[in-house]
Amino acid sequence: MVPALIAKPLPAKPLPATTKPVAPNSPPSYRPDEIPQEKQTRRSKRVEAGKPVSRVTSSVIHDEYSASDEDRYFSKLIFLLVMAFVLPAMLVLAYLIIFPDALTQPITPQYDFSNWQLGQRPELLGR
Repeated sequence: MVPALIAKPLPAKPLPATTKPVAPNSPPSYRPDEIPQEKQTRRSKRVEAGKPVSRVTSSVIHDEYSASDEDRYFSKLIFLLVMAFVLPAMLVLAYLIIFPDALTQPITPQYDFSNWQLGQRPELLGR
């Protein structure tokens, strides 16, 4: 049956006339180049008022808010750098101010490792 359909296609049926009912108060549909003058003036007033417009315009693309977004990014970056580097350094300095003897602890080993061998316990210095 399938080869028969390929060899002889079915006759095309006429499409039914589709008419959709139009609501009495619905606005008429326009092509983009046929926008009435009153709609264009409303759109230009919305652009001047700063309200969103249905299509992108050059004033929307190149507005002054993009510069503020960049400033906000740089301020966040500076804040993160301060938190990562400056704040720990300030905390270390504050600790050294509070405890000035913190870096004066002896760090030399108490054991003599000069002749140490595996399995041997090193001798304590000064004995």
